Amino acid sequence: MSQHAQHCLIRVLLLWVCMLSISQVVFITLYFSAGHHNRIENVTGGAITLPFKNNHSLPPPEPKPRLGKGKMLNFIAHPTTDSGAVKWRPRYDTEGLVTVKDEVLTIDKDGYYFLNLQVTLQTCKNVSLLEGHSNLIVKVMWTNKNEKRTILEGRINMDTCSTGLLAMVTAFSSEATLVTKINMETPKINHTDSLTHLDIIYMQL
Repeated sequence: MSQHAQHCLIRVLLLWVCMLSISQVVFITLYFSAGHHNRIENVTGGAITLPFKNNHSLPPPEPKPRLGKGKMLNFIAHPTTDSGAVKWRPRYDTEGLVTVKDEVLTIDKDGYYFLNLQVTLQTCKNVSLLEGHSNLIVKVMWTNKNEKRTILEGRINMDTCSTGLLAMVTAFSSEATLVTKINMETPKINHTDSLTHLDIIYMQL
């Protein structure tokens, strides 16, 4: 075979190898492109969608506490009885929540009650305590039917002649009664409303 013929054959073979290589590259590209597209369609049903969270798997939000409508009552002291019970007089309308009769406060409506009490005496030196007591004590007695107990209690400071602020919160049912007592005979109370007062904040159940 002549040298010219060999050169022509080599060129034909090189051209054939190049065509086969190009065909393989095109085939592989088309194969993988079509396969990837089909996988997307199989998963998403023909449309590409973003991942999302299932709201049903989330815990429901906790309900916010519901607070009832609040009302504030304020009482100022009158001269006490011989038994040491404090008489209270409402400064404002009690709005059907508390009925006042002498030293007895009667609860008229079920609910939560926040009590804030301070009692101050004009003098606490050389006082005559009731039998069986060695300290000046102020108590708020709660009575409901046959049940009776102390719900608020504080000692009178002998330097200031005052209990300071006494506070507590509890639930009262209607017809319960409250009586404030000092363990001395006819105590002389300082009637200045900033020194002796009973405040009640009501919240409905």
